[in-house]
Amino acid sequence: MTDTAGATHVAAYVVFDGMVLIQRRAADRRFLPGAWDVIGGAIEEGETALDALLRETAEEAGIGLAAVSDWITRTEFEADGRTCVEIGALAWPKSGGPRLEDGKASAFALVGDVASFTEDNEARGYTSLLDDTVGAALAALRSGADLGRRPVAAE
Repeated sequence: MTDTAGATHVAAYVVFDGMVLIQRRAADRRFLPGAWDVIGGAIEEGETALDALLRETAEEAGIGLAAVSDWITRTEFEADGRTCVEIGALAWPKSGGPRLEDGKASAFALVGDVASFTEDNEARGYTSLLDDTVGAALAALRSGADLGRRPVAAE
């Protein structure tokens, strides 16, 4: 996997039938309430980026992963007055999900095009970051390029 230096967050672009799973954040969340967002979250102290990707996918969507790609996206966003760096990888499920995490998400969507979800986010006053993340993941998935897809070790 590519360099993870400086990464604080991970994004899992979970692939089902050539589409990517996204979630709508619960309306009462402190950060980005009601926004369409990726599956993912913060890398915890002592955790590798891959470990965080596996944990966040299980926590937020109830999905175990069979394989992941190289890190294909690297984006920055502001949260709580600091700049966060999020890296993302395509992820193929082996089991479970999707299951909403209580109090954190209100819906899932499988997307092949992010335009309407980006418009919804923009109508709520959020940036078009979905184009840079999920849009880039969909383009990579469709490119036919070697994405470094490799199995995730059994736990």
